Amino acid sequence: MKALVVIKFCIHRILYWGSTFLPLRFLWKKLHSRYYHPRLDEIKNRISRAKLEPSSSIFVRWSAQLNQPLNLMNKKVLEIGHGGAWYLAQALDEGASYAVGYEISDELNQRAYSALWQLGYRDFELITGNGKDLDTLNGYKFDLIYSVTVLQHLPTRTTKRYLCDAVKLLNDDGFFVVQTLHSYGKSMKRVSVTDLFSVAYSEKEFALHCENAGLKQVSFARENYESKETYWGIYLLTK
Repeated sequence: MKALVVIKFCIHRILYWGSTFLPLRFLWKKLHSRYYHPRLDEIKNRISRAKLEPSSSIFVRWSAQLNQPLNLMNKKVLEIGHGGAWYLAQALDEGASYAVGYEISDELNQRAYSALWQLGYRDFELITGNGKDLDTLNGYKFDLIYSVTVLQHLPTRTTKRYLCDAVKLLNDDGFFVVQTLHSYGKSMKRVSVTDLFSVAYSEKEFALHCENAGLKQVSFARENYESKETYWGIYLLTK
């Protein structure tokens, strides 16, 4: 049994590293050709439900887990990989002056834009990027940048670039919050059928990527993922 686990681990690693030679445009097209995108009504329903329970906001949860109040009042925020923009809505509900969402799918941005607009949100912007860096955001500055369960879907080379680019976009006294999948053992880097990349970093490897990007760890929390192999790692970072 142990030998099979080792063989499976090696195969996943070989496929993962082999995939790094494929163009990102091709990989993202494959990813977004699947059932990945939420429908307009799903986005609106999720935003509306969260609005009825402000205490369930992700920023309230992070504040408690990281032992650091995340005050969004009059702050400019950026979400890397907003999905359906529901966390951007929460940020605006908590007083953010302006919220920017970055995604690699123009179709998803259009859907999320319609949902936010129909629900009465105005002080936001959704930007479509190339999936390999954050260069389309050059010239912006943010008080809070955050990424929720996104980085585990990216190849490591892209994650490292995103971390470096985020440093340039962050105000000197700003915070960067990252929630990503972690492994209890060695970093697990696999090619997944459903989302192409499935990367569960060890704390040691991910902390090193943050440090090399110029980010300092202020606080760290673990959140259960109901798995014996993985859990959510939540980082509060500054420049």
